[in-house]
Amino acid sequence: MKVEYFIARKTIFAQKGKRNTTSTILAFAVFSIALGLAFMIISVAISVGFKKEIKEKLSGFGSHIQIVYFDSNTSFESDPINKNQFFYPYLDTIQGIRHINIYARKPGIIKSNNETQGIVLKGVDVDFDWSYFSSKLVKGDTLHITNKSKSNEIIVSKYLADLLDLEIGQALHVYFVQNPPRARKFIVSGIYSTGLEDFDKLFAICDIKHIQKLNNWSENQITGFEVWLDDFEEIDNLEHTVINIAGNFFTEDGSRLRVISIKDLYPQIFDWLNLINANVWIILSIMTIVVVINMITALLILIIDRLKMIATLKALGATNWQIQKIFTLNAVYLIIKGFLIGDVLAISIVFIQHKFKLIPLDPASYYMEYVPMELNVMHILFINLGVLGIVSGVMLLSSRIIARFKPSLILNFD
Repeated sequence: MKVEYFIARKTIFAQKGKRNTTSTILAFAVFSIALGLAFMIISVAISVGFKKEIKEKLSGFGSHIQIVYFDSNTSFESDPINKNQFFYPYLDTIQGIRHINIYARKPGIIKSNNETQGIVLKGVDVDFDWSYFSSKLVKGDTLHITNKSKSNEIIVSKYLADLLDLEIGQALHVYFVQNPPRARKFIVSGIYSTGLEDFDKLFAICDIKHIQKLNNWSENQITGFEVWLDDFEEIDNLEHTVINIAGNFFTEDGSRLRVISIKDLYPQIFDWLNLINANVWIILSIMTIVVVINMITALLILIIDRLKMIATLKALGATNWQIQKIFTLNAVYLIIKGFLIGDVLAISIVFIQHKFKLIPLDPASYYMEYVPMELNVMHILFINLGVLGIVSGVMLLSSRIIARFKPSLILNFD
């Protein structure tokens, strides 16, 4: 065993069990490292979980990519396009694209008892993927749609159900302002809740045949197509793929198609998510600086506490580099100890929050009812190795102060 490793180990374990100022300060250094690392891991876990939840909620309502009629109309009603396109359902054979389905939308007014509420009916067909809404149902079931007959079932949000006092199996009337005005009677088959209050208070889901009938459309006329991806992170690349296939395409009836992603539909929300990323990097930087300052302080205390040992080693012929290694190993030990405590603390907090959802949020402001946390092994590894590398490098540079000590002055100092 190399002499510096032997001495470093003896120095480290010499502090154990002692009750003095040095051991107290070193214990505080370990605690601050653990707390700083835990805070960094939790910050990243919240950021990742928050972005994942928001992306899933937004794409759950409107898919990842939409193919619609090309115009400047920003209302919930638009000119129809023909569903018989060369890319439908061919697009779902492209790698990264999970599914494609048709849909139609129409604004209306719900009336129940003495309450009224403006809504947007989203009509879907037999090809709709119910996996997202199935996971968000709090009561009832999804729609039972067939090609043969028109279903009178409707799914509404918990917000609308509470506002209008609706229950499963209850009838409600939806009125449509058009010429002539029309109304439809539906039966509530399911109640969902996503936490996206702006969407929950707006959307209800029904059979697409109702909207086609109300708009005097044929069975082949729709509002557009919804394209679902396997991985949200591939949305930019696959949006270009879909644009190359279907974008700016003229159909047989002269309609022009437009491809738009969920990021383009709600840019303000994704700008907000990018701001969260910037905040996390700021937090990581600040906490790394705090850890570095604490470790420099701890190292200086170790050096001061061991001045006579440094002088003796120098007098015996030890090089500055060998002594630097001894104190750098001491610092690395404290760092690793703090990291282990910090990792365990962070993982425990994330697990408890994920399991029991103890920390609530205001859904009106944050689009969810609790703080989401998503742990990623690679993120934990990156934070640990990154901070360890930075702090160890700073420790190595800080320990160069040992070269300035002269053994004769230290040994003669009383």
